[in-house]
Amino acid sequence: DGEEVGAILEAQTGALPGGLPLPTLRTHDPDQVEPTGTYLLSSINSSNGGWTSGQYWMFILDREARVLWAYPGEGDNYTIYVQPSKDGDILWDVSTFWSNMDEGAGSRIHRMKIDGTIEQTLPAPGMHHCFLEMPDGAILYGAADWSTEVLRRIETDGSRSTLWDCEDFLHVSAGDWCHTNSFYYRESTNSLLMSFPTEDSFVVDLDLNSGEVLNWWGHIDGAWDFDPPSSAFWYQHGVSYTDEGTLLVSSHTSGSTDEGMVKEYILDEDARVLHYLWGFGEGDGIDADNAGEAHRLPSGNTLHNTGTTPRIREITADDEVVWDVSWEGSKLMGRMTFLEDLYTLAP
Repeated sequence: DGEEVGAILEAQTGALPGGLPLPTLRTHDPDQVEPTGTYLLSSINSSNGGWTSGQYWMFILDREARVLWAYPGEGDNYTIYVQPSKDGDILWDVSTFWSNMDEGAGSRIHRMKIDGTIEQTLPAPGMHHCFLEMPDGAILYGAADWSTEVLRRIETDGSRSTLWDCEDFLHVSAGDWCHTNSFYYRESTNSLLMSFPTEDSFVVDLDLNSGEVLNWWGHIDGAWDFDPPSSAFWYQHGVSYTDEGTLLVSSHTSGSTDEGMVKEYILDEDARVLHYLWGFGEGDGIDADNAGEAHRLPSGNTLHNTGTTPRIREITADDEVVWDVSWEGSKLMGRMTFLEDLYTLAP
């Protein structure tokens, strides 16, 4: 475009911090991976034990599984829903719900520059797992106790409101749980997918305009049928819609195993049926005892992580694994987001 290109500079980063879990690259096919997925932002616990507290680390990987950036979480609190913000910051969670067993009284969300400068800290009492930044900059998060959960919204001016109460929908009884493990916002309908692994696993699609539940799927009264019945999701995480309107989840293979897989369904609203369309991972023997995520990428590939068996695989529509990265042990892995470049995060 007639612009001058400056000199090429070579630089080397400092040593990686001690205690940071390092990944192993198993597979990489540069010709078939998602072209916009140059870097991966996520988090991982340095401690083994699955769903447990410990020293969490946020990190950015390149396609060669080299750690380009890492930053420690706070204390032994959970940090499992890190995400890039709309304005080029990093949003990350400090969840005390499980580490302190305090019903999330000390939970909070940081807005941070990549150089570690904390721009804002938002108290998020009750937060135990997921939160999401909306297009207008507001924050949604699930605030729970040991029985139910409410969906809360924090405006950019700091004001707060409650949008929905799971108890009103599910009519939970004492001792039942109603805790989300993932959110997915659909801007075209201003609706929110919320995945609940509790109460025998279910997902709701909430209209944020009215506060009404549009649809619900899973193992609760009034839910749609699965076709075939054996295709049902169990202990699902990382639920989302694809651009084609299908429902994508990271799920256990069945209700009697911890093996993790991706499941995709066509939504038949007239018949109220989820028709099984595609799956991947069954028979591979990779457990997703807790957590996990599945995303459909712009190229049509699918990105899947298996939670407490820390492994990320990118799969083509032809069921070929074209990127495979793993960590040793049973370390809890958090939310993952591909980044096309790192300049958007420059402080």
